[in-house]
Amino acid sequence: MLRALAQVQQARGDLASARETYSRYLRLRPEDADARLRLAMAQMGLGDGAAAAKQLDRILADDPDHLGARIEQVRLDMQSGDEQRALALAEELVDRYPDQVLTLSALAAAAAQTGDRARAREVLDQALELEPNSLDVLHNLAKLARAEGDAEEARELYERMLDVDSGSTEGLIGLAQLDVNAGDPARALQRLEAALASDPSNVDLRLNLVNGYLSADRIDDARRLLIAPAASRARDPRLAETLGRLELMDDAPRAAIIAFRKLADQLPDSADAHNLLALAYAQAGNTTSAADALVQGLRLDSGATTAVAAFSALLDGADDGAVAEAVLQRLGATSPDNLQIRYLGVLLLQHRSDSAAALKLLAELHRREPTNRRYYDALLRQRSSTGDWDGALHTAKNWLAKHPKDNQTRRRVAQLYAELGKSDEAIRVYKEAIAQEPADAVALNNLATLLLDRDLDAALGYAREALALAPGSPAIADTLGQSLLAVGDATAATEVLRSAHQAMPGDPEIALHYATALARAGDAQGARAQLHLLLQAKLTDEIRASAEELMRQLP
Repeated sequence: MLRALAQVQQARGDLASARETYSRYLRLRPEDADARLRLAMAQMGLGDGAAAAKQLDRILADDPDHLGARIEQVRLDMQSGDEQRALALAEELVDRYPDQVLTLSALAAAAAQTGDRARAREVLDQALELEPNSLDVLHNLAKLARAEGDAEEARELYERMLDVDSGSTEGLIGLAQLDVNAGDPARALQRLEAALASDPSNVDLRLNLVNGYLSADRIDDARRLLIAPAASRARDPRLAETLGRLELMDDAPRAAIIAFRKLADQLPDSADAHNLLALAYAQAGNTTSAADALVQGLRLDSGATTAVAAFSALLDGADDGAVAEAVLQRLGATSPDNLQIRYLGVLLLQHRSDSAAALKLLAELHRREPTNRRYYDALLRQRSSTGDWDGALHTAKNWLAKHPKDNQTRRRVAQLYAELGKSDEAIRVYKEAIAQEPADAVALNNLATLLLDRDLDAALGYAREALALAPGSPAIADTLGQSLLAVGDATAATEVLRSAHQAMPGDPEIALHYATALARAGDAQGARAQLHLLLQAKLTDEIRASAEELMRQLP
């Protein structure tokens, strides 16, 4: 009975309950390797990789060839960021079991994570031939199609998943995400609401619907889902965490404290749980409790990303960072050479506007751990914030040389070339980024902007492509509007820029471009009304001068 109950809980997404039930069952039947494997999967789903690794090691100690455990090892390596180890293990499994869909799927996932999408697709196509109705394979193909910018293929694959299983959570969520990307969030919410109504115990559906409500600024609806009886029965830590984050977003830190205390009780060994509790305490003004919770979180895992948010909240207190500094002193006494703790010292230096000392410490951290993404990103930001564009470019190019598939850094290199006035180099690097990732809407948009005064037809083409990939982006719509204005299509530009302005009414540049389009389309009255509103806002000298000049030119 316990095993069957755990399987039902896991299928519904209630991983915390499943973990507890499997643990109780295994105390009675410790030899059940399948149940132990499922326990490891639940632990991974809850982000407890260390506990999952222990379970997998125990399975493999008894049976070194246990295929399920080996596959979960691949996924665990991927989750922890060890992509090359995951890929090597997956390749070994495929060599041993070439006709197993599970091993092929694991290899495809590992290849995709390393950026080799062509190989991932080839392997998944091979797996689909072996098992045409495999939900796992169809799901991975759909994710790959989305990564490549082919929304139509992704939709077909998600719908095929629902043909195989009408209740497929991944299929329903995937279609909802495509609806949002296509600019139809209302349809996405309707889809998720209907799915949750038929399966109220499904935690994954509930969380996705909560996120949809939050995106639509429907905070009360999101809160209602999180405190509903079905959510309370689930006892899933993700629900407590999401409720706590919602309360912080709604400026209710005391309510967040209650949610995060529950999370810390459910996950006492989770650094994130204690860090989030520290964040809520800090926002409520209880710096003493915040410091105690943060120290506990940092002792569990000094590298947790939530530690940065909690530490930053302590810095925002009225004591000029004195409590935050005391936290570092408490930890430094026992871990004087912990680089992650020293990184928090960078935040303290930045808070006190000691840019030179912050830059020196970041350079040291990056030198000692040159593959650490956090230190690299922070060093790049620090150099950029002080206007050291050459130094930032040098840092980014060095990173890119060692991580050639990092398209985010490739875009950053292009941006830095543009900052330095090296447009030819910026254009070249953006084209390289697009060649590596054709669905990179940001690179397409930025390239279009650079080409506005060079090649209008190319700029228009790139801008259209970018907006098709990100139809809800006002910044990209603004670029397309400028491109249409540049080629003389003021009517089309007006429509595009109107939507961008409605989505981001407080952006002065978009407002100016919209007014310009109205003027060129012959709507002087509309342009005058927009400029009148714009000139009442706080503007840069350049935008104010342009707006006043346009106003003078109106008939």
